[in-house]
Amino acid sequence: MTLVLDFVRNMIPANWSSNPTGWVSGNCPMCVQNGESRPDTKGRGGFLFEEGKFRYNCFNCGFATGWSDDRRIGGRLSKLLKVMGADESDIQRVNLELLKEQDARDIS
Repeated sequence: MTLVLDFVRNMIPANWSSNPTGWVSGNCPMCVQNGESRPDTKGRGGFLFEEGKFRYNCFNCGFATGWSDDRRIGGRLSKLLKVMGADESDIQRVNLELLKEQDARDIS
């Protein structure tokens, strides 16, 4: 299931930074879309990666999403990834791979 974790990690901008508690933080790309009057400039968006899952939270606009094993990339996560530069076709490809992995496990 590292496919999704790797895909999301590759979408995180290079200028985002990690802190000792494990959060990878940077300017939230969702603030204006969620009604804030201006883009985040204080690095209040962040990912927290854990074993087989992650979560994203913005401590400014309140946007939150995440992913865990055996789940597809859902609507909120898809929206975040698109704003961060992911193509719809790449998101669909990852979801297709997740379905293939799930089918392989179900057959076993």
